[in-house]
Amino acid sequence: MILNPHLSQIHLDTLFADFNSKHKVLANYATDNSKNSNGRSERALYDNYIPQSLRLFRIRLRLAIGLKIGFNLDYALVKNEPTKETYIQISKCNEAWFSFEAMKKFCDSFGWNSTNENKYKLFSSPELENIALIDILLLTNSRIRADIYSKSKTRIDIKGYAGFLERNSTSPGLKTALGDVRDKIELGEEDLTTTDLLALAYGIRNTYVHEGVSALSGIERYKNKICLLKILYDFLILSQLKVVIHAVEHQISAHHIQYP
Repeated sequence: MILNPHLSQIHLDTLFADFNSKHKVLANYATDNSKNSNGRSERALYDNYIPQSLRLFRIRLRLAIGLKIGFNLDYALVKNEPTKETYIQISKCNEAWFSFEAMKKFCDSFGWNSTNENKYKLFSSPELENIALIDILLLTNSRIRADIYSKSKTRIDIKGYAGFLERNSTSPGLKTALGDVRDKIELGEEDLTTTDLLALAYGIRNTYVHEGVSALSGIERYKNKICLLKILYDFLILSQLKVVIHAVEHQISAHHIQYP
């Protein structure tokens, strides 16, 4: 399995099949209609149908989905399985975030992003609000309630980790967003929003890249960080698949391409 619980994998299989079928229609049309008078394909014509920003987003997303990570124990200081698994999940979550950044560039190029200053608020922009992310959000919050909120020791540990990310954030906006997430986790009652989840993922990425943190940094138990990272990875992948499908459908509609 690529994603973690069974329901997430079902969502992935369904969304990825939908994406592949629609992208094939668009790609075939682009190939057939991007040739000059000499019958040679021209990149500028192809870009009218599948712009470079969309191609790069698709590449990064597929890399994030297909990523497999291992360690050469002759060199890597991963003394036990929990340490190794934590680093794997951090790397996967970060790769999913880098794919998200490619998605943001695509959304910027299409004028779909009205919140350029805050990456973690991308899904609140008008164009992306029309994408049916509610099922992904419901699935994500059901896992948070079952695996974090309902277990007091886990919830306290994750709340402390959110506070750690907040303290290590240099962005006032992100610091505030992470503080809000920490408060929600402490109470264990309110669902997290897309902005909350993206703020967590962005905070994790920033501390890992800029602060040189270890697998156990900011948390008491490895398993709790692993739990959160898996939830965030699945959310990032599934929500981005929704966006890339929306993008392909937009191009199919814009060029009046026949689709069964």
